[in-house]
Amino acid sequence: MHGIPTAVAIIGGYTAVAGGHKADRTNGHIPVRNYQHGTEYPLKANVPWLMEAMEREIRAGEGVLIAEQIPGGSDVGGLLDTLRACGWETNDAALKHKSTWITATRGLVTVHLFVGTATLDKERECVLVPPGTAATTAALAFARYQAFTGTAFRINGGATCHALIRSLFARPLKTPGGRGERKRPQPRWHWRPTARPLPSSALIWKGTPAAVRNVAKGGKKWVHHFDVRAQYLAAMSAADLGWEKMEPYGATRFDPDVYGYWKIRIENDPVRPSRPRILSNTRRQGRIAVVTTPLLRYQEELFGRAFIYEVEDSWRCEKSGRYLRPVAEHMRDARRLAEVNGGQNSVVVKAIKQTYTHGVGLFAADGGTIERGDWRDNIIDHANIGLDRKISKIPAGDKLIEVYHDSLWIASEDESPDKLIEILCGDRVGNLKYEDSQSIENYCSTRG
Repeated sequence: MHGIPTAVAIIGGYTAVAGGHKADRTNGHIPVRNYQHGTEYPLKANVPWLMEAMEREIRAGEGVLIAEQIPGGSDVGGLLDTLRACGWETNDAALKHKSTWITATRGLVTVHLFVGTATLDKERECVLVPPGTAATTAALAFARYQAFTGTAFRINGGATCHALIRSLFARPLKTPGGRGERKRPQPRWHWRPTARPLPSSALIWKGTPAAVRNVAKGGKKWVHHFDVRAQYLAAMSAADLGWEKMEPYGATRFDPDVYGYWKIRIENDPVRPSRPRILSNTRRQGRIAVVTTPLLRYQEELFGRAFIYEVEDSWRCEKSGRYLRPVAEHMRDARRLAEVNGGQNSVVVKAIKQTYTHGVGLFAADGGTIERGDWRDNIIDHANIGLDRKISKIPAGDKLIEVYHDSLWIASEDESPDKLIEILCGDRVGNLKYEDSQSIENYCSTRG
């Protein structure tokens, strides 16, 4: 019974139960039962009764209970006390983060309880349950998310991503010959450097208004917009990541084959005109920068001996690899299933996108289930390097005028984007895709 998606929503006078044993992960078929309050799942039911009902629905595995208000009318602290008193294990994360998400576990059952849907502010609003969502819609969204990803949605996409990573690493490996199972090796999940480096940041760059006007005067009257398909998902799959913590190694010659951070003093840093710097000012303090191996390797590739620096300190990890590739492929497949069964703009697809994008950012946060800021930096640097390589493919007759995270705006004399699409785009995750076109005058009025 493990992993069968189930979600129960109690909103606006109705209860909806989505999922169960007839749910089909592959085609998105999720059975739904609806009840008016006062029948099977009344909103004012006491907490123990409601949680026992959830246990019956889930049986084993995990599910989500969405309520418009706390069952019984107690506050979050009172709800936690009540859950513990009737045998459920919880933690205080909901109180620490001023959240209305609670995870409760008893035996083989885990319930992710989401209360207060009508009062969430914009920053903590759940992508799957915007205010005003009907019970049936909410229950279906959560059950579908779990059906496609294999895990229930939690407090946010980042926390869900980390829980998914840990659960996939917890799956045992088959022994040779298939006679048994053995524990899968685990990377170090928590490591914080003593002195934190300046974090990696997305590429953000824009030509000056005067430069864009000059582009328009030169005959480039059209702007074509492209962005990367699942940029951070592709980078999560392809980036080398450290297995253990990084150890201090001191001043040494840069080794492009060793995973690490490198504290460098920059003596000469060439600049390429009309495009973002891959070693941006956000990574520097004066002439000092602390950078990842792939970023420093790429900087050397771009400029060769013209880039002059000295390594003053370093931290390195001898064992590294593409350890999150299976996780990224799992989420890629989940996204494809969700798109086929609900459309590219469905709330479930948006939640899956949020899962991997927020998951990358959360690697650098304190107190999570995974604390690996070095993973975040290496993934973001890998994404930036990939985007910079794509920028290098823009034909000489066209002009880059803006970069924002995973998006490019390119000015062209040609009203049709077909030539750029042929050169730049592809169908795979990590490739560019065409978004839209507009006149350069309209671009200047909306984004200039």
